[in-house]
Amino acid sequence: MILTNVNIHHVRNLEAQQLEFTNGVNLILGENGSGKSSILESIHLLGYGRSFRSHHTRPLIKFGQTTLVVSADIRSDQDDSYRFGYQKSSNGKTLVRLNQEDVTFLEMIRFFPIQIIHPESFEQVYSGAAPRRKILDWGMFHVEPSFGLLWAKYQKVLKQRNSALKRTIIHAEICCWDEMLIALGNQIELIRRKWVASLLSEIALAIEQLLPNLSSEISITYQAGWSEEERLEEALARSLQRDLHLGATQVGPHRADLVMAYREISIEKVLSRGQQKLIMIALFMAQARWLKENTGKKSVLLIDDVISELDNINIAKLLAFLEAQQQQVLITAVDEKGLNFADKVGDLRRFSIENGRVCRV
Repeated sequence: MILTNVNIHHVRNLEAQQLEFTNGVNLILGENGSGKSSILESIHLLGYGRSFRSHHTRPLIKFGQTTLVVSADIRSDQDDSYRFGYQKSSNGKTLVRLNQEDVTFLEMIRFFPIQIIHPESFEQVYSGAAPRRKILDWGMFHVEPSFGLLWAKYQKVLKQRNSALKRTIIHAEICCWDEMLIALGNQIELIRRKWVASLLSEIALAIEQLLPNLSSEISITYQAGWSEEERLEEALARSLQRDLHLGATQVGPHRADLVMAYREISIEKVLSRGQQKLIMIALFMAQARWLKENTGKKSVLLIDDVISELDNINIAKLLAFLEAQQQQVLITAVDEKGLNFADKVGDLRRFSIENGRVCRV
């Protein structure tokens, strides 16, 4: 999908905006606090139904207003046109429409794949397995139609099992939840195993392009959430006493992880912040490229102010890498210092934002 234009009304400090984007790289320049991140946030609402900066509705809506509206024209690779709209009110009511018809959040997310990379992405990914697992499952959701429903069912059963563990009730009820957890968990793991090898190969290629001098020493491996030498039912039985003690299920696909290491040491312990950023960018970009190769879907790549800790050499590598993706990119920065876009990107459109007002440069 290609985002051709977007209309933004009453989002944070932004004035009413109508922006037309190019198919390639769109650069949005502005000082901190000018509103450039709010543009990406508005587009993120279209693809996820929520902000990447806040879980609360009220801060998203411009002061003095009760409703925000974001709408966009989207073009498919087959040149079909779609009109997409998102409306959120301060009372929590949400409306999502595609070509004037109401659609669900699930339909919205599947229709319009978006990848977002922002400064907090790096902290989140290194803070635990859950954010890394979300990176993995973003692709599963888009390539396997059944995955989203399976994962939702699994989460419900997991919640019930954890509740039973906390009450320390008779093992018969826990075993009842085990049966459902095992059935759903094995299906989820089957989908992940079907795709993970090709995804990891794509990630390795992206890291090689962005960090050629380090790539041979960087490893990213998939862990299922229990020992590969055991079946899930065996792992649950072995972990039961620990689960009862902690009041939570310690094994299963909800504990899966992408483990990132440099010379077998966790990368956040040995690599610089700039190098870590490039690895994270490689992860997200590899997902987008992998999705395109396996489904034909193009993602919109949103990159919010993540180049501040990269030197000019690594910025040049990143720009060349972005253009090679042949996917639409929206990237924000304070200024063009060190970017040298004109020499490196053919399909480029610049925007400038100041005090919530955007203009094309």
